[in-house]
Amino acid sequence: MTLNKPIVGMAATPDGMGYWLVASDGGIFSFGDANFFGSAGGMSLVQPIVGMAATPDGAGYYLVASDGGLFTFGDAAFSGSGTGGSLTAPAVGIAARPGGYWIAYGQTAAYNSPLGQEELLAGLGYMPLSWSPLGFQWLWGNNPPQLTAMWSPGNPNMILTGAIWAFEAVHGMAMDGQISNAETGVLLGAANNPSANMNPNGYTYSLAQENSGTPQPESLTVWHNGAVVQTTLANTGISAAATDIGTFPVYLRLRNQVMTGTDPSGAHYADPVQFVAYFTGGDAIHYMPRGSYGSRQSLGCVEIPIGPASVIWQYTYYGSLVTVTP
Repeated sequence: MTLNKPIVGMAATPDGMGYWLVASDGGIFSFGDANFFGSAGGMSLVQPIVGMAATPDGAGYYLVASDGGLFTFGDAAFSGSGTGGSLTAPAVGIAARPGGYWIAYGQTAAYNSPLGQEELLAGLGYMPLSWSPLGFQWLWGNNPPQLTAMWSPGNPNMILTGAIWAFEAVHGMAMDGQISNAETGVLLGAANNPSANMNPNGYTYSLAQENSGTPQPESLTVWHNGAVVQTTLANTGISAAATDIGTFPVYLRLRNQVMTGTDPSGAHYADPVQFVAYFTGGDAIHYMPRGSYGSRQSLGCVEIPIGPASVIWQYTYYGSLVTVTP
């Protein structure tokens, strides 16, 4: 068969003459004298199914998701679930007995390790991936390759750094992209009550493309929760004041500002700008009045027209990543 999702559990009928398989999306496959009593395959699951168990008489079965959610079919009676429990101890399996069932819980990686922090921050909605005992899964199918190329589970990477910045901002902590010993307690507290501590802002990624050596104009594209919310022409820095190349988290947001300084010719400038999101040093995405957009005109910033700027600023939250490509 061509499966939509991998098989994650199985259960046998009482006489051993049949069995059920369950996939992570809740799809059920029955063989031998195992009867089909329904599935979660058509449901919108918050977390994937991680295991199943048959009732003692074989006339029903239970499915359990990694968040402790319990689904019953046939003569399987609902006796409670672990939904809303701690992200630090996800459900990993289930076993049945006459009159009830047990749910087994595991745990995440060490909380002071990159992998453990990735697992918890993914569970709280600060990353473009979900996590369960089955592993990490990208939340959306149209992620730009510049974003997916950064992902290295268990190792320091910019996706984790941005997620930490965003978590620190939401919880009023100093933003440095590292979970200190004191901040570990805040992270664990949030993970122990996930329903009240999900990321309120969603996930944003911005990609500024200079398109050097091509006839294509410079552009900025912004994704939010996997969907493009804005694409616009953009101006990046002139050769004497180039925009930094790489990926950086937004660290300062200003609705209005007068940018001052000295340009490469030595002339002083004081430019009123709007919808400002700084992502590294003095480089920011912002509105700047220009006669045209799409070429290298700025002093290091990513300049965009007023309309797109007013939209994009709503999504460039603290910690959201900005990539600039040459």
